[in-house]
Amino acid sequence: MELLVAALGLMLIIEGLIPLLMPKKWKKIVLSLLQLPDDKLQIIGGVFFATGCTLFLLAS
Repeated sequence: MELLVAALGLMLIIEGLIPLLMPKKWKKIVLSLLQLPDDKLQIIGGVFFATGCTLFLLAS
């Protein structure tokens, strides 16, 4: 359980860096993501999911 909490904390730190350091760029990225069709977002999400699972398994 501690590892899961640590992983979630690290994810939040990393996810928070872009809007913290570059808020205008972050807004542009979010706006461009809103323009993408759903199937493209699903592909991006799938790649992130698969990469995260692979990294998690390698670290275990």
